[in-house]
Amino acid sequence: MKYAVIADDLTGAGDTGAQFARAGLRTRSLFGDWAPEDIEGSDALVVNTDSRPLDPAAAYAAVRKAAGVLAAAGYLPVYKKIDSTLRGPAGRELDAVMDASGADLAVLCPAFPANKRIVRDGILRVDGVPVAETALSRDPVNPVKESRIAAYIVGQSRRPVRELGRSVLDGGEAAVRSALEDFRRAGGGIAVCDAGGEADLALLARAALSLGSGVILAGSAGLALPAAEILADRAGRGRPGGAAAGSAGSVSVRPDARTRPVVLAVGSVNPAARVQARTLIEAGAREFRLDPAEILEARSPAEAEAAAEALGLRAREALQTGGKVLIATPGDRSDVEAAQALGAGRGLSGAEVAAALARALAGAVRAAIRDVPDPGVAATGGDVARALLSALGSRAVDLLGEVSPGIPLCAVRGGERPGLFLVTKAGGFGAPDALEKAAALLSTCTRAEP
Repeated sequence: MKYAVIADDLTGAGDTGAQFARAGLRTRSLFGDWAPEDIEGSDALVVNTDSRPLDPAAAYAAVRKAAGVLAAAGYLPVYKKIDSTLRGPAGRELDAVMDASGADLAVLCPAFPANKRIVRDGILRVDGVPVAETALSRDPVNPVKESRIAAYIVGQSRRPVRELGRSVLDGGEAAVRSALEDFRRAGGGIAVCDAGGEADLALLARAALSLGSGVILAGSAGLALPAAEILADRAGRGRPGGAAAGSAGSVSVRPDARTRPVVLAVGSVNPAARVQARTLIEAGAREFRLDPAEILEARSPAEAEAAAEALGLRAREALQTGGKVLIATPGDRSDVEAAQALGAGRGLSGAEVAAALARALAGAVRAAIRDVPDPGVAATGGDVARALLSALGSRAVDLLGEVSPGIPLCAVRGGERPGLFLVTKAGGFGAPDALEKAAALLSTCTRAEP
């Protein structure tokens, strides 16, 4: 059995793919114009469609195409990764997977308790707060306006939506399975489920996957792990209980304690990412700040690229002396508003401003690691990670494990830097020392033999 996951951005592909790797499946994440040779030797493929910022029709087309190509390659679409904070056109993307696969039932739960996302009474809460009342309501590209998951999905999907609340989960696996079967007999659709902890997610995965074919699971990395463990067992590759949470997976620490230089790029404006950046600087990393005006006021793309490269070369000088460097955009709300206003004055949308700054960060990182032997890189923000891999000419990464829950460690395939160790991190994930931990692992890890 070979399995396919379809994700809407690169960091989501990484954090969910890491759960399949933890479960024992050889897992690869693909993006861009990947080719048949990119899938060889994998049990699970995670395809990033870059569809989170797209309009619903374009997102539907991208996901349906990906699902069809994966099925033709012999990979069964089993999981639709959506944003754990309800950004993007997830309802239409679920329609696309179900239309392409012929599935009549989707079981949806974006809860990720390890990163303080739970679903209670149909409401997605982040650290106890309804998601639309958090800083995500001010996201410059995909502001979150709805906390009730069913309402969010109904506004996009053409399928019936039903909520399965706490009272159903408290009845155990048989009760959940019975409720799903009733929904299916009535014609099926998308079942939105509560979950307050790991046990609830495991219960949902068992019940859903006991129903046979025609079922798609959908959610974040939280639901992905118990689902992956069941699927890995079916494929004969299961690890009892999976790897420990936060496990580095198929890597080890260098026995001679040699360290590699590390570059960390932060483009996310999520407050959690900015706290992590400050913690990293306090721990001794040198910061190099990208000036949005230099990029957005550039008279040509070449001038913007030159500004980014100049920043990267300054960081490279520091990197060659060893240690860790941080390359970041400004992250205060006033800085974000100023960049948006500057872009608007040049006819750029919020999404186009974010994309331009992500490309600039990627160009700076590429310049910083040029001719530096065996560096490590961490990228915060899915658009930054995606832009970096595009700049390096790569279209795939192998998922090796996790720095901490939802923060995967990867090895780049192909392009300019094959084998580069890369950590990708969603902006809102992780404790204040998440980037510091990522830098520590990147500086000392080696790839273990299979």
